[in-house]
Amino acid sequence: MSRGVLLFVRGDGKRSDEIARAVALVRDIATELGRPVLISPDKTFDLGLIVAVGGDGTFLDASHEALSLDVPIAGVNAGSLGFLTEITPDEPDELRRVLGPSPLIQWRIALSVTVLRGEEKVLTAAAVNELLVMRHPDGTMLDFAIRYAAMNLPHYKADGLIVATPTGSTAYNLSLNGPILFPTEHAMVVNAVAPHALTQRPLVLPSASELEISLGEGETATLSVDGGRPVALGPGDRIVAREMHRMLKFVPSSRRTFFDVLARKLHFGRRD
Repeated sequence: MSRGVLLFVRGDGKRSDEIARAVALVRDIATELGRPVLISPDKTFDLGLIVAVGGDGTFLDASHEALSLDVPIAGVNAGSLGFLTEITPDEPDELRRVLGPSPLIQWRIALSVTVLRGEEKVLTAAAVNELLVMRHPDGTMLDFAIRYAAMNLPHYKADGLIVATPTGSTAYNLSLNGPILFPTEHAMVVNAVAPHALTQRPLVLPSASELEISLGEGETATLSVDGGRPVALGPGDRIVAREMHRMLKFVPSSRRTFFDVLARKLHFGRRD
């Protein structure tokens, strides 16, 4: 196993004291275990692990580095427990396990997202959480033509459309009353934002087949992938999404399951 540990932190000034304490703890434990540590964006040695320190947004940014470098990623939360940053700084034994020679790896899918304008590729990106197509604030409702595995779906008329991975099913998709998927499933959720008809329900589809989304004639919209910079879409543009060949190597907490996190974050299953 490569020894290098890359600490990924945001420099936006939020929760700076908590982040500094968490970073110091990770560095101390890594040094104790004989692993060199660098702070992103410095990547001058052979990396074996990325540790994202912050919140779920920081983890998402770091996850694209992890996918690109094909290394495992763990999340250390510098605030309240997150869906993705499951490990807290008051768990030094857990950090020793994560930074040890054989951390537990949970394989999660990401989606390959391509925007085609005619035959030209306007955008290629990886979606760990979701892709979101939205109408312009002063625009009209969108009419989405959708094909999946060479089959035509009924048109979706809505203000927007989200395609979420299992990891992203607990994010924006959940706020749209979409289903929660177990994070290691090979599936994606297609869900409308403010649909015209209540009969347009979320769909869960296998992620191995290709999903193609097209705008209606004369329509314009924006596309964002994992909350990144919006990309303008025009009439006839097509968005193609399917599971990437490379998967995200997620290092989960050994102290709590996915359902424990749901119970804590969403009060999942509580009757009071």
